[in-house]
Amino acid sequence: MKQTLIQLSLFLCVLFISSAASAKTYYFSSVSGNDSRTTAQAQTSSMPWQTLSKLNSIMSTLSPGDSVLFRAGETFYGSITLTKSGTSSNPIVFASYGSGTKPIITGFQTMGSWTSVGNGIYESYNSVLGTDLTMVTLNGNLQPMGRYPNINAANKGYLNFESHGSGYIKDNQLTSSTNWTGADVVIRVKRWILDRVKISSHSGTNIYYSGSLTYNPYDNYGYFIENSVKTLDQLGEWYYNPSNKKLSVYFGSSKPTSYSVQASAIAALVTIKNQNNIVFTGIGFTGSNLKMFDLYYAQNVQIVGCSMMYSGVDGIDASATTNLCVKSTYFNYTNNIAIDLNYNCAFSVLQYNYIANTGMTAGAGLNGNGSYKAVTIVGNDNLVSNNTVYNTGADAIRFNCGDNNVVKNNFINNFTMVKDDCGGVYSVVSPTGNKRSSQIIGNIIINGVGCPEGTDKPGTGSSNGVYIEDNSNNVVVDANTISNCGRSGVFVHNSFGITLTNNLLYDNLTQLLMIHDYAQPNALLRNNVVTDNIFFAKYDTQTVSMVSTMANDINLLGKMDKNYFCRPMDDNLTMSSSVIINNVRVDRVQDLAGWQSTYGLDKASQKAPSFIPAYSINSYISGNKFSNGTFNSNITGAYSTPSCSWVNNKLDGGTFQATNQYTNLSNYQIIVGIGAISSSKSYILKFSSLSSKDTLMNAYLRISGAPYSRLSDTKIIPISKTRQENQYLFTAPASCSAASIIFETKCPKVNFWLDNIELYDANVSQTDPNTYLFYQYNYSSNSKAFSIPGTYMDVYGKTYTNSVTIPAYSGVVLIKQTTANILYSFDQQKENQGQNVVLTRP
Repeated sequence: MKQTLIQLSLFLCVLFISSAASAKTYYFSSVSGNDSRTTAQAQTSSMPWQTLSKLNSIMSTLSPGDSVLFRAGETFYGSITLTKSGTSSNPIVFASYGSGTKPIITGFQTMGSWTSVGNGIYESYNSVLGTDLTMVTLNGNLQPMGRYPNINAANKGYLNFESHGSGYIKDNQLTSSTNWTGADVVIRVKRWILDRVKISSHSGTNIYYSGSLTYNPYDNYGYFIENSVKTLDQLGEWYYNPSNKKLSVYFGSSKPTSYSVQASAIAALVTIKNQNNIVFTGIGFTGSNLKMFDLYYAQNVQIVGCSMMYSGVDGIDASATTNLCVKSTYFNYTNNIAIDLNYNCAFSVLQYNYIANTGMTAGAGLNGNGSYKAVTIVGNDNLVSNNTVYNTGADAIRFNCGDNNVVKNNFINNFTMVKDDCGGVYSVVSPTGNKRSSQIIGNIIINGVGCPEGTDKPGTGSSNGVYIEDNSNNVVVDANTISNCGRSGVFVHNSFGITLTNNLLYDNLTQLLMIHDYAQPNALLRNNVVTDNIFFAKYDTQTVSMVSTMANDINLLGKMDKNYFCRPMDDNLTMSSSVIINNVRVDRVQDLAGWQSTYGLDKASQKAPSFIPAYSINSYISGNKFSNGTFNSNITGAYSTPSCSWVNNKLDGGTFQATNQYTNLSNYQIIVGIGAISSSKSYILKFSSLSSKDTLMNAYLRISGAPYSRLSDTKIIPISKTRQENQYLFTAPASCSAASIIFETKCPKVNFWLDNIELYDANVSQTDPNTYLFYQYNYSSNSKAFSIPGTYMDVYGKTYTNSVTIPAYSGVVLIKQTTANILYSFDQQKENQGQNVVLTRP
């Protein structure tokens, strides 16, 4: 309703201005119109013109304040090219008249007269189709081009190439049973780039391509093949042959006449170049082969209350355009970018738009970095606010090379779905930097899982809620709510002068990630402010914060204080860091106190107010799978590389001693044989530990012999100069007839002592954190009350019973307080148990 009122008020205002200036109004109806009518007749709604060709023929006669109205509920084929400008007080207006749905400007041609060519494939000819075809719909639904392998095949339809050279990739599993010469190959060049090039020849396992890739490809990355009739084997898959203007579609055993097939035949539906003060309101646009709106050196263009569906490349493509206003407009099914302000655009306002399904077809977007995104902005003083952005292939909102851009109060859901190493909101600037700050404020950003398929690590997505990239500076990230991102909530990468305040980052793989690396050696992490944020890990497989630099300089990154670092399932391993000391990489995983002591940061910051047990042990099913775990008289069954021995009276009688005298980062391993394990079981590992240094050790299950593959996830174990009692859970590892426990460290010049090693097959109940945690966001302009099932506490220690009120455009996470399962603070828990028991979720 709010969007409708905005649209209506603007339109009425424009009409009033036009009427006051005695402007003309021209009417168009595709059903009752007639292009032979006079100019005077077409100014009455009962005698309209009919076609867009007529409109373009009289475009030069339009004057400031004139209106062109299309009859509601009707469809007009073709394009509009502006050759006249309005004025700031009297724009030229394009709108609708009559009652009904929006009038539609379309570039679609309905395909018919199908001819069977065998194997379930039919052809249709249409003379108006162009030299390329980007958009086809089947019964009104976007239909991707045919591809091999299909998108529903393993690994999301990506094959992998083992090696590459100049102009070719080599896939050792590819055969020449189908020759792909003349088709296109889409190569996952990097995690964030899909490049499509022509296959010049195919010989055995080698695919040779013409054209250039954005970067040299990585071995073991992915590719697939498209743009060939040989790929068609699923209903609706299509191929277009521009030489004979024939569209081939796979219908299988179905009849083509049972379906409506439309193909885009118009490059751009609206072209505005060097024209100003134009308004489009209440009009639908569909079926462009390239763009809906092509804007170049345009000023004061308003697009309000419109819709844009099935854009072959971009929805709105604007260059050197100022004061563009896009409000209350619906975008759906755009192959590349819905709104692309790609060069020197300033003072744009993008508000209250709904942008869905952008860049969701791999191979259909453009090559390079700037593609598969919902909104991109290059320029200064632009506002992107109160938009809903849903289902995006890469970045949802990206701005770069500009000052004073504001991204505020947007709802972003499901992004990085086709490419990854991207963000919900992404910022990057030139090395010269920004003088005036840009702001990312009050956005709700959720579900950036990432798309790792087609990379060398297909099980690991890389998606960030807010991604502050190379040389970004003077960026304020304030009061955002970010959750469920595959890499981080906020990633500050090679950037400086970044302010992070009042954000809630929850249930991301890492909540806060800050890295300085060799990609930008001079972009040091400096002059940053990180205060008053809540960083909350839902699971103990998630990290609260991670900071990595190329020196021992974390203490110089800026001000970090008054934050809440929460990992209630295990607050012993909250803060990760990685620095270089004396040319040696040193990795640390610490609790908050350790972080404060090591780097002098976050002196007033706090950890989770309550503890959540990760699991409970119902019963032990088997005896200890390592019978010599007490090492009473020897260390039989356990050994280490390079040195180990039996010592007495170090822990409990006899003890296993491992000595690592390495001075470099080589892995030092302790191996303990445990026999057979099963994927249907859970295992509890217990052991006592002591170390000559405070450091980290990893523990995991591995095959005892070749190929020495890991059978479980890896547990990170803090060990210290104080004796610790440790307990870890491995759930459903891979089955193996001969397995070992591996204790591993990279810490040089250190002695370890292990005792009382036990591994039991156990009946375990894992804790579902959802039974303890309440997370909710409020994407509305007013505070809103939400029901909660009982009494909960926020990170500040305030309790809520039955309901919690969440302010506008923000979120909350609460921890349940129960009498049946008392939640102690970490210090109280350790005191009650009398030992350091580290409970972790697998």
